[in-house]
Amino acid sequence: MTVPPQQPQPGPGGHPGGGPQPNPYAQPNPYAQPGPYAQPNPYAQQPGTPQPGPYAPPPGAPQQPYGGGGGWGAPPPPPRNTNRKKLAIAIGALVAAGVVLGGVLIAMNGGDDKDEKADDKPTPTANGGTGTPSTEPSPEETASATPSGGTGSYKLILPESLEKGTYTKGQDLTDTLKSQVPSNGYNMHDVTGVGAQYATAAGTKQLVYTGYTGRIDDPDQAESDFMDGTQEAQGTAVGVEPRQITPAGSDEPMTCAVLMKTQAGQKFPVPTCVWADSTTLGAVLFVDASSVGKPASSVDLESIAKRVDTIRDEVRAPA
Repeated sequence: MTVPPQQPQPGPGGHPGGGPQPNPYAQPNPYAQPGPYAQPNPYAQQPGTPQPGPYAPPPGAPQQPYGGGGGWGAPPPPPRNTNRKKLAIAIGALVAAGVVLGGVLIAMNGGDDKDEKADDKPTPTANGGTGTPSTEPSPEETASATPSGGTGSYKLILPESLEKGTYTKGQDLTDTLKSQVPSNGYNMHDVTGVGAQYATAAGTKQLVYTGYTGRIDDPDQAESDFMDGTQEAQGTAVGVEPRQITPAGSDEPMTCAVLMKTQAGQKFPVPTCVWADSTTLGAVLFVDASSVGKPASSVDLESIAKRVDTIRDEVRAPA
């Protein structure tokens, strides 16, 4: 008996062979590429590339640096002020370098030939003093910058004479101070300086005065820095250490010391006092030809402070 052939049974997919039943309504993908020649999708995200956020800048825009604030497009924060130059030190060094016998302040002028010739021999002035004839103070000669928010009420000026007329103004040092000392630095801000060499009628005694007006954060520190600066001047050493003195009849202290200067093999003491408040810093350095060869201990600093207190009153003006 012959057995009829078996018909193939439908597989799991519903058709012979068990494969998936083809969809009779499926449309071919007109954009599909043959396998080995498939082109990469130009819009596909590349591996490792971060997805832009909803507020990301458009392509080509500058990127905000890591850690920057303010959002996209905000400028980076300004760099911190790194100017830590102690101006009072610079002032002290500059002034002390210019204190020499005979009022020859070549060291402060950088050895300028014109100034050297003018200062080799002090020239008598009409009022009996020595040095370059002077006129009324110009705006550049007056430290008239009045800082806002300061607690002081003074500015420092450049009078024609000091110590009740004993000393007459000679060489003006304002331009030198202006060119060599910046107006802003550590502890002193927006400062304007004036200065001059003064001498007696005989020319045997001189003093150098400098005054600055601006904002001073710590007056005591400014006085200390000034004294530190004087010790940096060439040919200068400390004879009597700086100390605070309140002159008799005054309630305002100042810092005074005795420097020892060496010039042409000769040593002589230079009594020095500096005062400061929230808006001003002033200093006076004395030179006396008769003190050549004398020790620092020969100076009466209490007496010097009293004289400087008189000068302080003369150079102060309402702000």
